Amino acid sequence: MKIKNKGLSPLIATVVLITLVVVIAGIIYQSGNEFLAQLSPPADCTGISFDAGIFQEDDGSNNLELENKGIKIESLILEITSESTGQSDNRELSLSANSGE
Repeated sequence: MKIKNKGLSPLIATVVLITLVVVIAGIIYQSGNEFLAQLSPPADCTGISFDAGIFQEDDGSNNLELENKGIKIESLILEITSESTGQSDNRELSLSANSGE
């Protein structure tokens, strides 16, 4: 009696290995993504309240005045949009404004 050893063909073995690697990579990516989301929680802006106004000076320059009515503001992102072209530009302003300032 002759015993025949049967195994997976090289093509099937390659497909199984590639599938296994893709599944493991997906699990690692999902776990890492959830871990990173826990490290950087979204900003809490619920206590922010302020009044702002733009005033034009005699020399043609513009001044932004801000009165803080809520929690301390340490920086803000100002979006400037041109009325004529519709293009906008974002600028981050570093400041320190306590409540009432």
